[in-house]
Amino acid sequence: LVEFTPAEIMEAANAGVMRQVENIKGGAQAAYGSGNKMDWQLAIEGTLGERAVAKALNWYCPGKGIKCDADLVDPDGKPVDVRASMHDGASLVIHDRDPNDRKFILVTGRYGKYLVRGWVWPAQAKLQKYWKDPTGNGRSAYFVPQRDLEPIRSLKE
Repeated sequence: LVEFTPAEIMEAANAGVMRQVENIKGGAQAAYGSGNKMDWQLAIEGTLGERAVAKALNWYCPGKGIKCDADLVDPDGKPVDVRASMHDGASLVIHDRDPNDRKFILVTGRYGKYLVRGWVWPAQAKLQKYWKDPTGNGRSAYFVPQRDLEPIRSLKE
């Protein structure tokens, strides 16, 4: 469990807002047809999720300014991707175009309290048994349940 202080939440929220402003400025569209109803919330919670991983694993997070996102790296200097969900039972979602050379980490939680659930290499996730379209709206992806993730402690060791 990673809990943030109000000051840490404010800093990450500001970074999430900056991220979303950059998305608006650049005309970015939501990936995989997810729509944009919750862009602000997702940007803020995504930033907090990424910072939860950095804090839990005591990893350096360079980022741009106070931003901590795609620049998150493991101790070997290799980039990692964080997928955050506000749903406790969420699966780790992997897409065909996700790079196979980086670890993907699942974080669940919201409002400053997060659980770093586990991680997977995309090659381990891109299996037919995980291929699903849970909403039935044509947004298929690989949904790796938490029980099939590598334990987060293996990244700490």
